[in-house]
Amino acid sequence: TITNTGKVDFGFTCALHTYFPVSDITQATVSAVEPYAVKGLKYIDQLAEGKDRADKVVSQESPEIVFDREVDRIYLNIPKLLQVTDKKTGLRIIQETNFSDAIVWNPWIDKAKRMSQKDYGEMEYKEMVCVEVAEVGTKGNKVELKPSEVCKRTVSITSA
Repeated sequence: TITNTGKVDFGFTCALHTYFPVSDITQATVSAVEPYAVKGLKYIDQLAEGKDRADKVVSQESPEIVFDREVDRIYLNIPKLLQVTDKKTGLRIIQETNFSDAIVWNPWIDKAKRMSQKDYGEMEYKEMVCVEVAEVGTKGNKVELKPSEVCKRTVSITSA
């Protein structure tokens, strides 16, 4: 919950940074729980060239987000039910949320190696996927609050 206790409007962005375990990233997918779908969703490809986020907007073409290289995307106007599926073990992790956006990320080989010099294991990318519910949008100031307005976001995570 965020409350504007000031006297002027302000905008903000936020994200809940969640790493989910998978047995093999190449066997993991992110999708929506029916009747929702990720196919057709717009996303910002953080790895695409260009200075402005709006120039990097792409449309999701398949019903599942798969991992066969580095992925760093901001999905816009997400469905309220997203799931991470580990096809090797059958584990499903479901997120139910009222956040507008989601960041889907896996650093893959080269970035994991660079990160391993700081706080990330060189091979950890193989066993994780990050799906962060967020409010970020294309402009970077997604939520605007007037004085005394409140923004309440929730997320529920379950596994099956």
